[in-house]
Amino acid sequence: MIIAIDPGPHTGIAAYYPPPNFGWYFETLLFLEGVTPANCAHLYDLLNYKVQRGDTIVLEKFEYQKEKAQTREYLNYDASEYVGVVKTWHGIYGKDRGAGLALQSPSQAVGKHTGDDRTCFWDNEKLKKLGLYKPGKQFRHEMDALRHLLYHVSFTLKDNEFINQLR
Repeated sequence: MIIAIDPGPHTGIAAYYPPPNFGWYFETLLFLEGVTPANCAHLYDLLNYKVQRGDTIVLEKFEYQKEKAQTREYLNYDASEYVGVVKTWHGIYGKDRGAGLALQSPSQAVGKHTGDDRTCFWDNEKLKKLGLYKPGKQFRHEMDALRHLLYHVSFTLKDNEFINQLR
């Protein structure tokens, strides 16, 4: 299994079960609203329960963008807290299970926001072609987790299964 996490004040988590386990099966596992002790524990427990030997966690890393600090009304560090939960879990249990941890920058999978549009390879139209798109702002972070997952499969693992389905 590959589990992808888009951390932040609204955290989306998606999982992919490649063949031979379930075929090409995706699911959105969890949506966490806000960083609370209970949500941090829930994420930790989810990793403990779901991640098995040989699985991979794809995690959007936290990047402080100094050049944008002056234009932001406030800075939100929620993503960094969830990144810390995942790294802590991986350091304690993941390595013993042989689970990989792949860090991706936000721009690798999500691109730049231009309104509701994204400048990334796995844009909404491609997700629709694959039958994986969920419309609405409430699913934005699950879709971002899915974009990280597809980016990892397609460009890190160099598996063309999903790119071929776009033709």
